[in-house]
Amino acid sequence: MNYRADIQILRGLSVLLVIIYHLQTDVLKSGFLGVDIFFVISGFLMAVLYFPKDSKENTALSWGLAKSFYARRARRILPAYFITIILVLLFGFVFINNAEYQTLSREAVFSALLIPNISYSLQPNYFDTGNFRPLLHLWSLGVEAQFYLIVPLIFAILSRSKKLLIALVVLSFIACALFAGRSSNMAFFMLPMRFWEFMIGFLAAHFFTNNGNTKQQNNLIGLIGLLLLVVIPNFDFGIGLRHPGPIALLVCISAAMVLVFGLPKTLEKSIVGRSFETIGKYSYSAYIVHYPVILFFIYQPFSGAAYSINTLSSLLITSVIICVLSYAMFHCIE
Repeated sequence: MNYRADIQILRGLSVLLVIIYHLQTDVLKSGFLGVDIFFVISGFLMAVLYFPKDSKENTALSWGLAKSFYARRARRILPAYFITIILVLLFGFVFINNAEYQTLSREAVFSALLIPNISYSLQPNYFDTGNFRPLLHLWSLGVEAQFYLIVPLIFAILSRSKKLLIALVVLSFIACALFAGRSSNMAFFMLPMRFWEFMIGFLAAHFFTNNGNTKQQNNLIGLIGLLLLVVIPNFDFGIGLRHPGPIALLVCISAAMVLVFGLPKTLEKSIVGRSFETIGKYSYSAYIVHYPVILFFIYQPFSGAAYSINTLSSLLITSVIICVLSYAMFHCIE
């Protein structure tokens, strides 16, 4: 796949949505939808990175292919991931009380095992602010890591029965809808109920692009998708709307529209486009450092995450710290 600035722009938008939402500025009521966009992008890239069309391998279950894929993913993700866990534990040891540190330590163990989402599925929901959980945001990386484990199996199914794979995607969405009404934590945190989001990106890459490069020359559709992604998170759909649900589906389809059709070159080369492209470059580092920074900056014993950055000075200081640490994490670790 050739370098695509539009994917970086999409990443930049996604991470900004999440960070602004976590800053609790009331600007973006549904900025958490940025994670859903990330899942679509991840599925799209996995369809290209694991089994490129010019690969000499003739089977999706090849050990050599899988080994190379996992090695590249590990080098890309794990160093910064584990550094974040270690730094959070060190800061927690110094700054938070013993009871909260014990809880943090348990959550760090699950995170180190790449299953933080399983731990959080057994706790109060994602939107609960009664607990101090500076590693909470790592749940999405746990889901991604678990998706990576089944990528070879996805290709194996795809090579034998496209209908079966599509049926599994539909079943995932149905299960998500059912669990969202009965056990919202399972729907929110667990891979089987998020599988369909990754697969929207995966199938978009496999069926509608040329090895990840756009082949449908209609940037207007991609631009419409991007505008939807900018507009939708501004509305408050209510935490009780059973997320992920219909709104998440609309967001995922909008992200796929950008990935399949691309964006106008004039937008990519504009100041706005280049700014978001730069943010996209640092998106992974920014994502993993931003939430601990926010929680430690506003920390008060036994106040959980019921924080409010309601002054301009606090917002500026927090934003600067996030930017500096993101830059350092990207260039020194990632």
